[in-house]
Amino acid sequence: MRRKILNVISILLIILGIGIIGGTLYLRYKAENKNKNMVKQFEERVKESRNKNSKDNNKVDSKDMKKKEVSLSEGTIGIIQIPKIDLTVAIGEGVQKELLRYAVGHFPETVMPGEKGNCAFAGHSSYVYNEFFNGLEENIANGDEILIKTMQGDFVYKVYDKFVVEPERVEVLDPSEESILTLVTCTEKGKRRLIVKAKLKV
Repeated sequence: MRRKILNVISILLIILGIGIIGGTLYLRYKAENKNKNMVKQFEERVKESRNKNSKDNNKVDSKDMKKKEVSLSEGTIGIIQIPKIDLTVAIGEGVQKELLRYAVGHFPETVMPGEKGNCAFAGHSSYVYNEFFNGLEENIANGDEILIKTMQGDFVYKVYDKFVVEPERVEVLDPSEESILTLVTCTEKGKRRLIVKAKLKV
């Protein structure tokens, strides 16, 4: 009788394990698909906008371009590419939990890419939702490039620092006199934050 109970428990645990793995894979599949669609749609929108501007042969006022970028706040505001870790991912406005499941989020209190100041993004390093920033800690080094595409143009940042801080060290988001990029992700199983800093190449 005892052996039968143990067998039943073993079977239930196996089923539970399969369910957890299946659920995790589904969440990742869903996140990856949504991100791919965001990237594709944004690239098409950028291409259309730039083609139209080229045909019109008119210079677009920077304020107008800023309005266009802000108008995309409910969707994709840009694309981040990090060749060193073979990463291409959409950037959404805000760092809400739901958004970070399928994209990298822009901290609203920081400047937009390409502008003078501190532009900061947050991304997961989680197997459950996605692994967008998983390669940062081991593979990113000083001198590596980070590419950002927005409606305002394409920008290249060069990594100059990487370090780990406690979650409450929010000064990493403080304004800067230079045009810098700050990437924030979890490390040590969520206990601390990995910070990557990069400067805009001019």
